[in-house]
Amino acid sequence: NMLSGTIPTELGVLSNLWYLDLHDNKLSGTVPTELGFLSNLEDLWLHDNGLTGSMPAEVCNLRMPNGQLYLLRADCKEEIQCNEGCCNYCY
Repeated sequence: NMLSGTIPTELGVLSNLWYLDLHDNKLSGTVPTELGFLSNLEDLWLHDNGLTGSMPAEVCNLRMPNGQLYLLRADCKEEIQCNEGCCNYCY
């Protein structure tokens, strides 16, 4: 992919979305809190981008057992701060 810019907040209205793979692009900025509205989301891949900041609590709340989010992959070793138990794959 060759996506660049920020993650659109409008993705949060896609309530039936269950898989979102945005990895290996040139995305920048922070992870929008609106992704926390994706209550059916099972897989979220955000790694290998230029995202910064903290993973929003709204997204972390989608993780099991609260929600259905099973895989949350992010660059949380350096670029994104991810609370324990939130990101289960850190790159």
